[in-house]
Amino acid sequence: MVKRPAPLKSSLAGSSPVTAAPAKPAETPAEATAPARTTASKPASVPVFKKKAAKTKVAYYQDAEDAERVRGGFQQVGHLEGYQTFSDFHAAVVMREIERLEAKYNDGKPFQGAAPRTGRLGRPLE
Repeated sequence: MVKRPAPLKSSLAGSSPVTAAPAKPAETPAEATAPARTTASKPASVPVFKKKAAKTKVAYYQDAEDAERVRGGFQQVGHLEGYQTFSDFHAAVVMREIERLEAKYNDGKPFQGAAPRTGRLGRPLE
């Protein structure tokens, strides 16, 4: 039986592409009074995502052409609008529409929740 050679160690072992930010030194009085500079600003409409306890998968059907358009829009400008993932993008769009419907039909109050697999399911009868 032939003995296998020991695996080679990678020069990248233990390294990370994400490094921690260096500790900020204490400000001097001159720095404390200087106005803060920003190199790049995000649009005012950047969504603020709240941390929620749990997420659930939501699936639906959409026309193929519309689905391509949605994916293309997210891939082209999602990062410019502050969306980190396609799921974040979908959730923000759907919640914006729900908030509009709540304002229109429910005096701005949140709709009562509904359990999965309740209500109208499946394709519409024609």
